[in-house]
Amino acid sequence: MYRIKNIVLFVIMTFAFCFAPATHAFSGEGYVIKGIAKVLGRIEGALPESKIEELVEIISKTGSLKNATKVIGEMKLSNELLEDTFMRILMKQNKVSKEEAAELFQNLSGISGFRSALSKIAGNNPMQLKGHLHELRLANAAKKQGFEILEVGKKFDDEIKSGITDIDVLFQKGGKYFAAEVKNYDSTIPTSTVLGDAETLLQYAKSHDNFIPVFFFTKEPPAIVIKLLGSKNIQLIVGNAEEQAIQLAQLAKVMK
Repeated sequence: MYRIKNIVLFVIMTFAFCFAPATHAFSGEGYVIKGIAKVLGRIEGALPESKIEELVEIISKTGSLKNATKVIGEMKLSNELLEDTFMRILMKQNKVSKEEAAELFQNLSGISGFRSALSKIAGNNPMQLKGHLHELRLANAAKKQGFEILEVGKKFDDEIKSGITDIDVLFQKGGKYFAAEVKNYDSTIPTSTVLGDAETLLQYAKSHDNFIPVFFFTKEPPAIVIKLLGSKNIQLIVGNAEEQAIQLAQLAKVMK
């Protein structure tokens, strides 16, 4: 009887363990959250934690990303492993939380421009940190609103600026395409800067059928900027990343 009870108890405990709800927990060097298929640091070939710490130290000591990227380049890592490496660097630098890093990696991994944005955030330029991190947060929030993220930091040969520039994020949902300029400034943005970027957006929309130009701000811009964008038929969205994504989803419903 004792043996039978033990067998029954073992079966019950095994069943309970297998079907227990997923919870937040560390798994080796990776971070696991419910619904996350890819786990940072647990991909085959991922760099050990000691190497990530070494790279962070190089960036910190030199004040530049150049030496670290040289070391990384010599490893001949795949794009996915490069994404994993840079995201874990950001975690070590306390620029993103473990939870946010896991979600960004899950939702944006493989999208053109994602790795490049991560590498720029890993550097010591505070404006690149604010700007590119907000682009990724917006892209992630839009993904959760049902958008397809076509590209981040799309390179574009701007005839007006006579050089290569970029479109911050390209979105698509329900047959509606959006080209976005994303601003995350603490101070007032010079009107000349907005005007130049507005012309770039219009040039891109003109050369790519069906793209709707949208300007995103984290803070309400001056009245003259609002008037300027309105005169050029450029959509304006203000708020944090989640609020911007919700407004973009509403815009997608009403735009023809």
